[in-house]
Amino acid sequence: MTYDEVIRRFGTQVRLAAVLGITQPTVSAWEKQVPARYQFQIEVLTHGELKADAALLPSRIPDDRRRADRAA
Repeated sequence: MTYDEVIRRFGTQVRLAAVLGITQPTVSAWEKQVPARYQFQIEVLTHGELKADAALLPSRIPDDRRRADRAA
């Protein structure tokens, strides 16, 4: 997922921060890169509408998204 996708989905940094239980300055400090720990939360909160980057998944856990990203 990209920072822009996340902001588009939640509307504003303030709204995203409230949903994640963090402050708006924390979101602003991401500088266009959503940290891994929040990507997984966002994937759950959006019921999979936004997906965490497959490269962030632990390599010991099989995942079709990781394989699909490598093939692309």
